[in-house]
Amino acid sequence: MTSEISALGFGIATVSVDTDRALVEAWGLLNPKERGGVAYPATVVLAPDATITWIEYEGMARRIRPAEMLAWLRVPSPGSHPPSPRPFWPRIQDWWRAITSPRGR
Repeated sequence: MTSEISALGFGIATVSVDTDRALVEAWGLLNPKERGGVAYPATVVLAPDATITWIEYEGMARRIRPAEMLAWLRVPSPGSHPPSPRPFWPRIQDWWRAITSPRGR
């Protein structure tokens, strides 16, 4: 999927370390009430010049499906609407992997 997104002129960025919270604050994603300040879950579409084209705030159980986002990026027509977050519930094995993973501790 990454190569398809790149071919469309977009990129994928994952913000996992933002110790001074500069990026999440600049993008309006800082949740100061959670653990001293963490990012709200969101999908952000950046243009090749790194300007924000579109941003969708999500929830822990409401996410945009990657395939739907890719389909929207493929057909950028005026007035088209980006996909909306839909309920997402992890499977039992996902919960188990998160609990037992050394990275999750």
